[in-house]
Amino acid sequence: MGLRTFSGEEGAESPLHSMIVGSKGSGKSLLVNDILIQTEASYDYTVIVDNGLSYGVYTQCVEEGAAPIIIRSNGNYTFNPFDTRGLPLSNEILGNITALMSLLIGGADTPEKRRYREALMTSQVREIYADYYRRYRREHEDRLAQIVREALCIERWHKERSSQGDGFVDAFVEFREFQRGDPEAAGEWLGSYSDSEIQAFFENPKSEAVLQNMVFAHFAPKEFPALHDVQDEIQARGQRRPATPESEEYAIIGKLLEVWLRDGPYGPIVDGVTNIRLEGKIVHFELGRIKESEQELLAVAGFLITNDVRNYIMTMRRGARKRLILEELSAFLALENGPKIVRDFWERMRKYNCWMLGILQNFARLYEQNPGVTGAILSNTDQVFLLKSNNRKDLDLVSQSYPIPEITKASVMRFPIPSGNGREVFSGFGLMQIHDGRPKVTIGRNYAHDEMLYVSSSTGSVFEERSRQLKSESDIVEAIIKWAKRMFGKKGEQ
Repeated sequence: MGLRTFSGEEGAESPLHSMIVGSKGSGKSLLVNDILIQTEASYDYTVIVDNGLSYGVYTQCVEEGAAPIIIRSNGNYTFNPFDTRGLPLSNEILGNITALMSLLIGGADTPEKRRYREALMTSQVREIYADYYRRYRREHEDRLAQIVREALCIERWHKERSSQGDGFVDAFVEFREFQRGDPEAAGEWLGSYSDSEIQAFFENPKSEAVLQNMVFAHFAPKEFPALHDVQDEIQARGQRRPATPESEEYAIIGKLLEVWLRDGPYGPIVDGVTNIRLEGKIVHFELGRIKESEQELLAVAGFLITNDVRNYIMTMRRGARKRLILEELSAFLALENGPKIVRDFWERMRKYNCWMLGILQNFARLYEQNPGVTGAILSNTDQVFLLKSNNRKDLDLVSQSYPIPEITKASVMRFPIPSGNGREVFSGFGLMQIHDGRPKVTIGRNYAHDEMLYVSSSTGSVFEERSRQLKSESDIVEAIIKWAKRMFGKKGEQ
């Protein structure tokens, strides 16, 4: 049967955001691996946020050298939250930094105190960026004229060509894409401004903020401030004498941030130079190695990953096809700021040609945890896969958003739990799609061949064993065929 992840006329296709819902052991990981593999040739970029290494072998098949990025305490990876990933500084980025720092220091006694601390942190972060901007102006004066030309072009683009509601950063991304697609025409835009116009921009006090924001789009990763820089400044403010209520709050914030410095219990995850590369065809993050007792680290890691991925996707060529897979979506939604992030992805990623896929064990978790964002997510979801369910109430809840007949619910309840391998083993699914505003339901079966069973490892131990098997092989696809025959071949013939 045919399945689309994009629809529309050629050249103007739009992603069909999707969800997969099914009980444990119903074949979700196998189905997702199957969809990813069969549609791989249609995509330029894939991001997976995993929780159990369900897609670790698949990742290695996509691109030579690709492997899961395993996030854990005291690991080697660093997401610098102050790195704009090639974008200009903006109020949205500043807001995300403040939200992350609030996550790092934990809650406050009252909402008022929390907002007060956020205001103090925002003020300090703005000052840090201003200091780094002034240093850049002193050390790279020869680059400023070209940055001003670019800023003028983006302001013109924003005025003449941007869609209604787009901001300066959207115009920046579109102009950069224009430069990549037609460097000669973009060069004419950049060269159309006289020296007097450049000088007038420098002398206009209102232009200073635009130039400051633009400068950070030209920073290398090592040039951005790091958490220890911000923590030092905050701590210094807290030590001022005589003490004031403000300095006392700064002292508390500085102390709470200490635990997240690179020599703290979580290591360098938020303190240092960004060393996670998002380039290539696939990026696979694995969060399953974070301990149950480290929920604060899980929340921070989820925030950092999605924030970095969103910023990077925004800088990519708009026409490139991207996709983002969120395994264990309900666990992600349970994190602080998780609902806001998920809603943002489901609402905004179409604009950047990015297909969203969320995977759940229970549809009810959407309603129980996040009633405020459920409507926004579901209204932007075009198709839902229903796998084996043991909960009739859950299916009734699905029907509130995607009307399905009673016979379909009964079929979903009767689907077998796939186990073992062989020609008769399958996982059933109901596919609900919205066509011209009306629901369409299709019942299907997913039969997995031996190679797919081998690829769709769903535990860390299985992934590690198969990684060892594939490590010394020159052709990973041929190796998967060989090992699948060894492991499943005889049983599959019975």
